[in-house]
Amino acid sequence: MEQQRPLLSRTASLSDSCPEKKGCLSSMLFTWMNPLMDLGNRRPLEMDDLFQLNPDLRADAASARFSACWDMELQKASPSLASALFRAFGAKFVAAGVLRFVRDALQFIGPFVLQRVIAFLLTPDAALSDGLVYVALIFVGGIFQSFCFRNYMYFVFETGLLFRSAIVTAVYR
Repeated sequence: MEQQRPLLSRTASLSDSCPEKKGCLSSMLFTWMNPLMDLGNRRPLEMDDLFQLNPDLRADAASARFSACWDMELQKASPSLASALFRAFGAKFVAAGVLRFVRDALQFIGPFVLQRVIAFLLTPDAALSDGLVYVALIFVGGIFQSFCFRNYMYFVFETGLLFRSAIVTAVYR
């Protein structure tokens, strides 16, 4: 009986990883997931239906990046695990932080726009276009908040996966 490496599809090649093969907009809006969700709606998913993991997210790649940073950290007088992790995977972590900041800032803007809507409703001779602009700002702000938060969570889970993979492989090395 032929042995199979766990969680690797028999039919898909290692280069068949999504969302890396899709465009920037598809990655940000997660539309690359639509065919998989459609298939899952029609029948139960099997292992062969799933996309291959991005090669940069695999444990061996995460371990190699972390090991190089950890070796540089060991040259210092007081090495820091947090510093090595940040050097290896910090860019995604910072990107997630920026998305979280934007989302939180948009949460503060919403009540100010709502105050303008209330002022608009209390002013009998206000232009209708002003009210429509305020309502559109609330709508677009909500969509943009959702977009930022979804991508923030995606980056956070991806970074957590990298942290965990790097630390576990370092412990067993």
